[in-house]
Amino acid sequence: MVRLIANRHRRARKDYRCSSCEYVRDYYEGHSDRVKLFTNEEWLAVMQARANNWTIRKGDTYLYQFLTDGSDTWSFKCIEAMHNICLTYKLYPEE
Repeated sequence: MVRLIANRHRRARKDYRCSSCEYVRDYYEGHSDRVKLFTNEEWLAVMQARANNWTIRKGDTYLYQFLTDGSDTWSFKCIEAMHNICLTYKLYPEE
């Protein structure tokens, strides 16, 4: 069972790969009528992430989560707007 240990907002000290962008990018690139996929606010967030090469830039605020599943542990770093899109459209794979 996956347990959330930490859920914080942090400021990036260097560029990071956004863990949520991979799912948004796959969803975005898999549709021919891309403009109608998202609301205007979501669309702007996707275009900004795309312009930044789907990364969290140094100095940006991002969502940091630390998770555990038995003896496995990992961290999850993402742009909060991309995370919210993933939750809204159920883009994360089911456990």
